[in-house]
Amino acid sequence: MAFHQQYVSIEQPAISQLIRELRQNLKLTQEKFAAHLGVSFPTINR
Repeated sequence: MAFHQQYVSIEQPAISQLIRELRQNLKLTQEKFAAHLGVSFPTINR
């Protein structure tokens, strides 16, 4: 439970920045990143 609680408190801008940095480090577009994760483009583009 401690693991889950640690990440619940991360605010949306911080999560967005982490996702953006990961995607850019992998040199993937938002569309390709979404496809690799098995989610839709709008999910990534939020």
